[in-house]
Amino acid sequence: MLNSSRLTLAFINRYPDASAKVLASIASEDAAAFMEYIPTRYAVAAFQALNTSASASIIKHMDETSATAVIRDMDFATAAAILRQLSSSKRTILLQATPSRTKRSFEKSMAFATDVVGAVMTTDIPLLFANDEVKQGLNLLKKHTEKSIDSIFVVDDKRRFLGVVHVLDLLRHTPATRLESLVDNTCTGVSANARLEQIVDLEAWQLHRQLPVISRRGEVIGAIERKTFCQISTTNTSATDTNTASTAQLVLGAMADCSHGLMTLLVNSPLQSEPRGESNGS
Repeated sequence: MLNSSRLTLAFINRYPDASAKVLASIASEDAAAFMEYIPTRYAVAAFQALNTSASASIIKHMDETSATAVIRDMDFATAAAILRQLSSSKRTILLQATPSRTKRSFEKSMAFATDVVGAVMTTDIPLLFANDEVKQGLNLLKKHTEKSIDSIFVVDDKRRFLGVVHVLDLLRHTPATRLESLVDNTCTGVSANARLEQIVDLEAWQLHRQLPVISRRGEVIGAIERKTFCQISTTNTSATDTNTASTAQLVLGAMADCSHGLMTLLVNSPLQSEPRGESNGS
């Protein structure tokens, strides 16, 4: 692979949010051409950092093989939100190429009306049982390093929501401490059938980055993230969560601007990419 190509892939891998900013600044057709040539895992990293509307506008221009590979490897909630925004013909093509079990899950998610919580909830949630210990909580955080998590959902043996354990509390207690002794039960869940407009002004958004989505029986079936909610609640969304502008984000933004020329150049140049079926190779 060309050295410049390796540099670009390294940038995407290390700074997916900044890469998303670059993709959002170029034409969808050019972004799609670039995504078709790079290995799937890098394309997924960039798409995960991009808002779903912008992602859909790019994926609709990608060929079937490339687009299907991206949807397959992306987290479920993001992929479902993107599929919902594609044309029915493009969505049908991609679903037909998806494993039947995953296809059924996508169709179930899209059965919710677009204006309710169930349509945008994620099922990839940080969840543990009340009799688990702090060490399990810390191990769970390590598996979600790509996400900004401030708390872990805690449930009983029937998966009924009990409350949350804050990350700071995990760090303050010994590994053998039971989670049930650390549960904050002031956090309340939202119904999958609740309209999005009904949860806009919940005070809980000031305290939590995500809220549990609860079934009629009180079971945790998913979560709605503040970042996702902000993306669908505003007409102008950025590639990253811009509620707070940290120094690091400003630096990454500057790096993204500097790399714009490089990525644009590579879009118009053939890349020696990995075969689409070997997305996890080196």
